[in-house]
Amino acid sequence: MKGDVVEKLEMAKEVSEPVYKEIIDSVSTEYVKGKKASREEIEELAKDLKKHWKTLTGVAKTAKRDIVSSAKKVAKKAKR
Repeated sequence: MKGDVVEKLEMAKEVSEPVYKEIIDSVSTEYVKGKKASREEIEELAKDLKKHWKTLTGVAKTAKRDIVSSAKKVAKKAKR
């Protein structure tokens, strides 16, 4: 299920918290229909995945900060 969520997140143009939760809900619905696990297990996993939104945004902010920092260093060297 996590792999399917990641796949849909990669295809999304922009990811906000509502979009993230909607993707999780759609994937979990597909899993319930396909009877790939019990409804209770799927609901518990979906609930757990939704809790990770803040973690994901923190990781993204750190990555963005690192990229901006690296770009500034390259720009300084190019000016020399």
